Amino acid sequence: MTRTLLALSLIAATPIATAAIGTPRVTAQAPATSIELDILQKARLGTPHAEVAATLWRNMLAACDDRDGVLAEYHDGAKRTQFDTREGAVRQRAYATCRLLDGAQDLVIGNTRVPAVTAVLGNGMPPTPGLVEATGPLRAAYDAVTVHIHKACADAGRRVRFASFAFGAPRVGGETKVEARFSCNSAVGASSYVD
Repeated sequence: MTRTLLALSLIAATPIATAAIGTPRVTAQAPATSIELDILQKARLGTPHAEVAATLWRNMLAACDDRDGVLAEYHDGAKRTQFDTREGAVRQRAYATCRLLDGAQDLVIGNTRVPAVTAVLGNGMPPTPGLVEATGPLRAAYDAVTVHIHKACADAGRRVRFASFAFGAPRVGGETKVEARFSCNSAVGASSYVD
């Protein structure tokens, strides 16, 4: 008992080296209106999982685009339950946060060049996430990044597990830097439901 009390008193008397831990750097992003979307993609039994995954990704992008938005984050799988008739089918789910663009942002056209993906670090294969970046008119740069993410995963026989997007401030000439961190699933059929 005496040894325990002595050890505790020594620990309490030892100064904690807080000088080694600096002040956090917090960067506030511009406020934005966002909505969350859930999507359930179904296909007939026997449909290749890769086709279902590609359709799921395209439909989530389209659902966000229909609301004049861009993806802020995308997650494979289900966050909330959705009504499902459970007939014989292949089903895949995803949920996303869609950042709604204001009219001024959406209409910035900039020059007409098609942006190329300018930076790629990693390929999104577990356990290392990938990073992809493009600069150009907002919509075109965003499209270049989303195409690269899907292709990187599909070419490896996998599907997109996660993607998180960041949008820089528009530059002179209307160009915006769009970057995304992403990772791919362990397999194209991972977390598919088959009845």
